[in-house]
Amino acid sequence: MNRYIHDKVASFLSQLGGLKSKRAIPLDNFKYISCDYKTTNLPPDENQEWREFLPYDVWGGKADAHAWFKGKVALTENDTPAELTIKTGFEGWTDSNPQFLIYVNGKITQGGDRYHTPVRFNEPGEYEIW
Repeated sequence: MNRYIHDKVASFLSQLGGLKSKRAIPLDNFKYISCDYKTTNLPPDENQEWREFLPYDVWGGKADAHAWFKGKVALTENDTPAELTIKTGFEGWTDSNPQFLIYVNGKITQGGDRYHTPVRFNEPGEYEIW
């Protein structure tokens, strides 16, 4: 490999190294509430009965199951950049593809499915996630 290509690859690898996961933090403050299919983008009332959703819990298990999930994440300077990865439980091709919207601090941030699971956070701060 010539020196130019070697230096270019080394530079890209160095830049990518700063983007890899530093540590995994299980989120233990998430809750969920089952609902009918959403007709609006308004979250359910806070006073309804939300259930605790612990790390490694599983939700769903039936066709057309719908729910809201919510939680908070506090990130420090040492935690960022960070990714929240949402595992759908579906890997590879199947005829099912769970889809969802991700709200961060009240705004739709992105759509998700089994192929698009990470939510990226570049700045430290407190984030409310729905």
